[in-house]
Amino acid sequence: MSQVIGVWPNTTRLLIAYLTDRTGLPVYSRRPEDGWMSAAPCIWVDRLPGPPSDGYSKTYTFDIEAMHTDPDDLGSLVQMLEVYLFTLPSESDTRHQVDDVQCTAEFADVPADDIDLERSVGSFDITVRPQPAL
Repeated sequence: MSQVIGVWPNTTRLLIAYLTDRTGLPVYSRRPEDGWMSAAPCIWVDRLPGPPSDGYSKTYTFDIEAMHTDPDDLGSLVQMLEVYLFTLPSESDTRHQVDDVQCTAEFADVPADDIDLERSVGSFDITVRPQPAL
């Protein structure tokens, strides 16, 4: 069996750039030093351990967290994130890297450390393909 030779896209960076561009909000992969309250509204992408590669594609698992100070605005942000995540494979700037997006756990409200902060978390599998090595 031949293997594809190439470079796997940095899916965390891809998600940060894509979601920042689409939502206009700050997107983090590390917690801000001042905490979430000072950054809200914002999005956090957290890569989790995922399944092994088959050599032709690789699936990365992410928790996507939306944070806002207003529950109604959080609901709108979650709806926006769901649309953007599911259209990721068809967008002109990502379709050559992303093959598929699957929701593995629907967004649900999760208590935040700060009582004044609303938080919702969903889990997604993002399947990417290698890019030709330069």
